[in-house]
Amino acid sequence: MGQIIQLVDRLLKQRVQRVAIKEHRRLNGTHAIQTKMRSTMCGLLAEIERAWMAERTTEGWAAASAQGRLPGRPQGVRGTSKRTGRDAERPSLLANPVAPASSAQMLGISRSTLPHVLQSRRLA
Repeated sequence: MGQIIQLVDRLLKQRVQRVAIKEHRRLNGTHAIQTKMRSTMCGLLAEIERAWMAERTTEGWAAASAQGRLPGRPQGVRGTSKRTGRDAERPSLLANPVAPASSAQMLGISRSTLPHVLQSRRLA
């Protein structure tokens, strides 16, 4: 909470004004107790909301792991890809010294995928 009051004091010294139109409130450069109280309450509410979000996230992770679900992006199916069934072309493509972008284009994959394909297929 002390950081919020220090920040408000620094903003007030720099003559920064804040107007909340919907609430009809102003932070107008005075060191009024209402200004400090409002700022402290907003900071407290934000801190409580962050704590609730962390709590909900933890509960969600626990529920997912209880159901046997793993977090993150699911792994792709190994063995099926754009190149499945086209293994006969690989030796001829790899035998010719070609730029990586051209090799990727000939293989029908993106250039950023090429190193992964070469490593996973033990071709590099």
